[in-house]
Amino acid sequence: MTCDVGAHTHLIGQLWKTYRWGNQIMTNGGSSMGFGIPSAIAAKLCCPDRQVACVTGDGGFLMMAGEMATAINLGTPVVFVILTDQNLQLIKIKQERKGFPQYGTRLFGDAYNPAHTYFGVPVLVAKDEETYRSALIKAFDMNAPVIVEAFVDPAEYDDLILKPHRVED
Repeated sequence: MTCDVGAHTHLIGQLWKTYRWGNQIMTNGGSSMGFGIPSAIAAKLCCPDRQVACVTGDGGFLMMAGEMATAINLGTPVVFVILTDQNLQLIKIKQERKGFPQYGTRLFGDAYNPAHTYFGVPVLVAKDEETYRSALIKAFDMNAPVIVEAFVDPAEYDDLILKPHRVED
């Protein structure tokens, strides 16, 4: 799994368990959004026998959406999970914490009418945990580049990012 930069990065870094070296690839420090998609394509090219998924927010996806054409052209069967909240949520949270007005964090999109394809890559929609699970299973079975667009409530991040998490073994 590759993880892009955004509010979800904190949760994946805190809660995701890996059981094998190299199972999770994510940036750190002064990271830039858009890392997840090209790193997932590269991971699949380097390890063609392993399943590869990318977790990105809708902001990170928009920065590298053109790479869907690369995935198609190279024939890399990667599952791209887009966590859609129509915000640059981590930036919004940081603005709020510093007392700044919200500026430039709202993304344009129609959550009620999601796309069926992006650059020829099919899109499976998930609006709850059950449809997310079935979309992931279907996506990996397709053996082609596939997008799973998972709609999330941006308010969920605010509390989750700030709460300390302890993962039990």
